[in-house]
Amino acid sequence: MLRSRPEDPLPYFTVGLSYHLERDYERAYQAYNKGLHRMSTDEQRFMLAVFTDHSADPKLTIPDMQTLQRFWAGKNPLFLSPVNERMLEQCRRVAYANVRYGEQEKGIDGWSTDRGQAYIRFGDPLGLQSRPAEVDTHLDDPMFRQRWHNFDANLFGTFSDRYEFGKELWRYENLVLVFDNTDTRDAWKFRIAALDGAIIGLEDLVERVPERFVDPFGDRRFEISYQWAQFRDTGGKSRIELYYAIPANKVETQTAKGLGTVDFEKGLFVFNSVWDTLDVKRLPVKQLAWIKDRQFRDGYLLASEVLRLAPGKYNLAGEILDRKTEHVGGFRSRIPVRSFSKSELEISSILLARRVMEKPDRPFGRGRYVILPNPVRETERNRKAYFYFEVYNLASDDFGRTNYSVTYQTKPIATDPLGNEDEWITAVTSEVAGDHPWEPVYLALDVTNAQPGLRDFRVIIEDKLSGQTASESTQYRIRW
Repeated sequence: MLRSRPEDPLPYFTVGLSYHLERDYERAYQAYNKGLHRMSTDEQRFMLAVFTDHSADPKLTIPDMQTLQRFWAGKNPLFLSPVNERMLEQCRRVAYANVRYGEQEKGIDGWSTDRGQAYIRFGDPLGLQSRPAEVDTHLDDPMFRQRWHNFDANLFGTFSDRYEFGKELWRYENLVLVFDNTDTRDAWKFRIAALDGAIIGLEDLVERVPERFVDPFGDRRFEISYQWAQFRDTGGKSRIELYYAIPANKVETQTAKGLGTVDFEKGLFVFNSVWDTLDVKRLPVKQLAWIKDRQFRDGYLLASEVLRLAPGKYNLAGEILDRKTEHVGGFRSRIPVRSFSKSELEISSILLARRVMEKPDRPFGRGRYVILPNPVRETERNRKAYFYFEVYNLASDDFGRTNYSVTYQTKPIATDPLGNEDEWITAVTSEVAGDHPWEPVYLALDVTNAQPGLRDFRVIIEDKLSGQTASESTQYRIRW
């Protein structure tokens, strides 16, 4: 078939579907791509798009290929895998729709039909019910209504005014789609949908449920707690410190003396705001720090990354794949990287930590502090909460000395149903004299008597020489 029709895209989709059914995903992906590249530009855009409009002319609303490539990058469920499973599933649906709903002798492609488009959008129904066309004979009606219909038929010469088209009902988790066979020759048209029991039309359906996709890693996937903080760096960039906690009970590891032996593949993927790939870091990992924590049954493994980024908006994805169990963990985050001023008083992000230790024998700067981060952002009542941050652009006197005050405030997050907020409580205020225009600062806050729950934490810096003030805040949780 491929040899006789080498430029026809449909055989490649059929071959890809065969590979897909055999779970040979890489070959399926290759076959689908060959089929896509043999289509016209408009056909490619239509095939790959998640349909946003049900008009007869889809070209009016289909985005360009670059936009679609970005779209599919953002939908990729696992960047560590060799293929984009979401895009692969979309191609499989297109191939199946062409085989199942197309009529080649009439020149009708399956993906252009109502049922084909619904299949591409929502995938395999959990249940499918077919009903043949029928005429309502009213035999199930009460006797008085049967007599009325019989009188009506004798008077007007009609047997019934209720002809029902053949129907297909596609059932999903909370959605039912109904199609009518409008001319008894497989001319199936979308009729109506029911979402959570409410009847809606196609336009509302597309807006409220644009797509359905079942995560192929769902039963093997787990969430990772993470924390990131940004600090001023050289060349107008920011230093992003990223820390995340991998639950030890979700992976296979041997732990002893603060270390966990693992067999991971770890990846960090950096994209701009529209999902263009900027950087990829992939490496095998055999050992990570192991942290005991009551929140996790077997503690957690601590991983970290440092990025240097220019101001702007970014998408980050951190992933780990346990090669022994094939469990996958990850997180995704949008990070707005700020532009630090060269003259105005400013404070970096506040980094929560389990412990901060200063090493006086080390040179001045960030490297002088050993920080054990707190990616879960929680502190037990019998421990201290540590906060690290940096202050920039302090004014100096004629002797190169700085003078500023630091105020630490905290308050519970409002739980009042009326939205009333608690007042800030000042925990510590101190005055500091230094000899650098920027200062690394940390606080060990005693939370022994604090009530458990989510809390705000705020730092206020007042420069005594310039009169400028700056503040920065974060949130953390105190638990029993």
